[in-house]
Amino acid sequence: MPGFPNFFFVFGPYGYTGSSYLALIENQTRHITRCIRAAIGREAKKVEVRQEANDHYFASVLKRRYRQIFWQESCSKANSYYFDHNGDAPLRPTTTVEAAVHSRVYPLDDYEFTA
Repeated sequence: MPGFPNFFFVFGPYGYTGSSYLALIENQTRHITRCIRAAIGREAKKVEVRQEANDHYFASVLKRRYRQIFWQESCSKANSYYFDHNGDAPLRPTTTVEAAVHSRVYPLDDYEFTA
């Protein structure tokens, strides 16, 4: 999370794909482990996602969320616990398989590693 070095979300907004919390935990911790190992390899004490990378990812989430059932006309007036007080359903608009692949290949250059 930009502005919070060494702070990683496991259950953050737009992290859950809707399939399994176990898959979410495995994918997120796989990626976190990649970041920590990269920091150790670079002798860095701090890891922080770059603001530009975070903004790009969030924009891609917002662009793709129209594919989710929550953004279909039939759900526009739904009274569901998936929606927050702003009417947003912060689920990751990807498949579980896509999330698993991203956890293995997300570019670590999108992070700043500092001593």
